[in-house]
Amino acid sequence: MAALHPDHDGGWGESCESYDDPDKKGIGESTPSQTAWALMGLFASDDWDSDSVRQGIEYLLKTQTKEGTWYETACTGTGFPRVFYLRYHMYRQYFPLLALASMRITLRPPSLRAIRTGRTSLST
Repeated sequence: MAALHPDHDGGWGESCESYDDPDKKGIGESTPSQTAWALMGLFASDDWDSDSVRQGIEYLLKTQTKEGTWYETACTGTGFPRVFYLRYHMYRQYFPLLALASMRITLRPPSLRAIRTGRTSLST
C-alpha cells in the first residue's frame, strides 16, 4: 500500500504519468496536497501515530512557508486522463490545513467546558 511508504522526504506524490505507465503509480515529487490526502487516508483507518503519519506531518510542517502556506507546482487534479490535467491552486492550502487540524483536534480535542464557553481555539 503506497500510504505505508512515504517518499524519502516524508511526503507523498504521484505524477500524472501514472495514467500511462502503471509502474509509476505512487511515484513522483512529494506535494503538500497529496501528502495531506495520504495522511487523511491513514487517519480514516485510525492510524494516528505510525512512522508514516509522523513523517507526513513533519513533511507538511517543514515545507510550510513563514506565511503559513505551501508551494506546489505539480498538477494534482485530473480533468481527463491523458488529455488534460488541472492545478487547483487552493488544494495546496486547504488539504494540508485539514490534515494538520484533524491531527491536532484528535490529539488534543477541545474540552466540553471550552466548547460550552466558546473557547475552542487550538490554544485552549
